[in-house]
Amino acid sequence: MVGERGTQLSGGQKQRIAIARALIRNPQIMLFDEATSALDSENESIVQKAIENACAGKTTITIAHRLSTIRNADRILVINKGQIIEAGTHQELIDERGEYYEMVMAQSLAEVDERPEFGRSTSRHISTESHSVVSRRTISQQISHTSVASLKEPEEDEMDRLKRELAEEGASKGSLWQLISYTKFDMWLVVIGCIIATIHGLCKPALAYSYTKILEAYSRDREEILEHGQRWALILLGIGLFDTFGTLFFRLALEVASENMLVCVQTDCLKQLLRMPVAYFDDPKHSSERLSTRLATDTTNARWAMDFPLGYFCSTITGFALACVVALTFGWQMAIITLTSFSLMAYFQRKVGMYLESVHHKETNALEAASRIAMESIDNIKTVRSLTMEKSVIDRFIEMTQVSHNANKKKAKVQALAFSVSHTAYYFVYTLNYAFGALMIYKGFIWSLNVYVVLFCVIEVMDSSDYTFSFFPDYIRARYAIGLIFKLLNETSSIDNLTESGEKPRDTTEVSFKDVEFRYPQRPDQTILKDFSLLFPSGKTTALVGESGSGKSTAISLIERFYDPNSGHVNLSSTRLQDIQPRYLRSKLSLVSQEPVLCNRTIRENVIYGLENDNISSDQIYQVLEHANIRSFVDSLPQGIETIIGTRGMELSGGQKQRIAISRALIRDPDILLLDEATSAMDSQNEALVQAALDKASSTRTTIIVAHRLSTVANADRIVVVKNGTIVEQGISRMNVSFVN
Repeated sequence: MVGERGTQLSGGQKQRIAIARALIRNPQIMLFDEATSALDSENESIVQKAIENACAGKTTITIAHRLSTIRNADRILVINKGQIIEAGTHQELIDERGEYYEMVMAQSLAEVDERPEFGRSTSRHISTESHSVVSRRTISQQISHTSVASLKEPEEDEMDRLKRELAEEGASKGSLWQLISYTKFDMWLVVIGCIIATIHGLCKPALAYSYTKILEAYSRDREEILEHGQRWALILLGIGLFDTFGTLFFRLALEVASENMLVCVQTDCLKQLLRMPVAYFDDPKHSSERLSTRLATDTTNARWAMDFPLGYFCSTITGFALACVVALTFGWQMAIITLTSFSLMAYFQRKVGMYLESVHHKETNALEAASRIAMESIDNIKTVRSLTMEKSVIDRFIEMTQVSHNANKKKAKVQALAFSVSHTAYYFVYTLNYAFGALMIYKGFIWSLNVYVVLFCVIEVMDSSDYTFSFFPDYIRARYAIGLIFKLLNETSSIDNLTESGEKPRDTTEVSFKDVEFRYPQRPDQTILKDFSLLFPSGKTTALVGESGSGKSTAISLIERFYDPNSGHVNLSSTRLQDIQPRYLRSKLSLVSQEPVLCNRTIRENVIYGLENDNISSDQIYQVLEHANIRSFVDSLPQGIETIIGTRGMELSGGQKQRIAISRALIRDPDILLLDEATSAMDSQNEALVQAALDKASSTRTTIIVAHRLSTVANADRIVVVKNGTIVEQGISRMNVSFVN
């Protein structure tokens, strides 16, 4: 398992997997859009040769910032502002000493000789780059973790999901009292609501008895009819008012309590998730989809166990118990027949209802799956196009809609039969009871009015039993959901990210690793860092270079305290990271990662995102945008810094997103600046400008750089070469220039 969105792989490893996926299709035309941008020099060279061999005899189009990947192209196009300004082979463009030559010089390519080159690949490469080798607008759309291919398995039933997840979490079913007693105030609301509902249950038998007494009053003499009829009519009105206010109060109490519980539990679950370490989310059992379900669906499932159906359950139990007593008292023979026949009738109706509900659930799941297929194929239309998945998507969509169609046809047949049989059964049950009542009256075992007492008591209670029958599956489902919720709430975090305890040292400008060994919790057999000891001096720029997967980004994660080392320790100046309050630690750091994460908000909101002080002036924002070489682009937008950039910044190119992320880091004015491939998606010109701004920002603070490019680390005070989790060499940049392209 590579984790959600490939989180268990480095950027270079993910790109190589994507390249392998493209090559295995053996297409006639190959399209590479920055296919090797996240690879180190050694792996890039190996992968590039493999790509060139695989592309032999095929038309190949390459988009690249790193010009070393297109040296052997048959033709290179240099595009600026939508127009082709240069075209030719690498050597021809070098001879012209034009735009391409300047970019080559800026990237310090190792070989720029005057001789024609031979033995080039016969494949055809076209390099297009924004404001340099290409001018293009990229809308970055990544395939989500629920890909079209993942929908080949039918969606499981909600109860099956709860049981499976409970077993995977190693948790046990919760109890209703565990949920009710979560908050003291809501607990008393639930208790009061249940007491009112229990008393309310007396209404139905009392109502049935009142009906009978009114019938009896109508059989009296003329003068007595008015007296007895009015008396029982008033009693009937009193029962109705008690029923109304009883229902009002118990429903109000239970619904308020359940709503308070829902908000409280959802908030506490979210706090608990934010408290958990990053390793918790690396576990496939804790994917974002599953945890979102825990917050939204499972808390709602738990809520229904203490909502108004609980009141109706208490009311029905009381009413049924009293109805049985009354019925058995007024005619036990008649009571046995009535209770048995109507109970069987209710059971039959409930089973039919459950079956129709399951068919409806299957139909709904199929429609949801079909909708997801359509939505994801549209969201990722470029991927669908490039992988020629149109037919596969259509076939799968038709398959899912066909499931819904078949389920609907089956439901229509069963529903028609069930309703007709159900109506006939009602007549049969009434016929049976009235016939048996007549027989009992004839034989003198029961008075005629007592037959009505028995029938009305049982019928009134049975008519209100729908909520009781629906409560049982909700209650069972709620117990599983409660178990999952309290398993989450009772989790202990090795790194409490919300704690207020911990030291707040003043000196926060130096980082040191001492004999650090680290393994990711999901890969305990693979050591990422071993015997790793390194000092990042205060006010200096230190660069970490090495092959993809060598542990460079892991070191950044340990500094951010996303993880704790298995042995050894990481210090901030003289204080261990474990002893520092996590929020205070991260307030002294700013990270620009290889894959910038932006929100569906305005540019302004993305720049100041996470700052406790949101009273940041526009001038401050424009200043950091200027430093990140994104000011002119932002000014060209109609709404400027108030422009919404879309989900994950999809309205921006990769380089633009990274520059926004750099602006966000700079505005925090951190003591330590962490740059994890911060300029990997930029062309030579923009990289040079942004790198100059980063160099300026780095001059007053400790800076740690993870990079593959020479231009990124050339001005570092020290370069550290990491291989297989250990330091193999370190020194100033002039001594290590050979390790970077």
